[in-house]
Amino acid sequence: MYFDKSVSDHALAQQVARHKAIFFAEKDANGQWIEYTQAVSGGLQLIPHGPSLNALENDYEAMLADGLLSLEQPDFTQLMARCRFIQERVNHQGHLA
Repeated sequence: MYFDKSVSDHALAQQVARHKAIFFAEKDANGQWIEYTQAVSGGLQLIPHGPSLNALENDYEAMLADGLLSLEQPDFTQLMARCRFIQERVNHQGHLA
């Protein structure tokens, strides 16, 4: 219910992206300023590629092993499937706006 409503509110997404760009600007791995409006215009990327994905998986597994997360957590494959679903839905809505 909340997910569908929030994903379809493109005006709110644009406001959040602009706010983040002003108050929480960051650079990417290549030293370029991140354009947050791309994330709400069909270019959201939640899942990294290559070595970054491997590092994320190793970090997630270590957090699980160390008990840093609550007891009922998805495995990494399930987590990435959820992220992929969100990424695809948001990007689809971004292309429609």
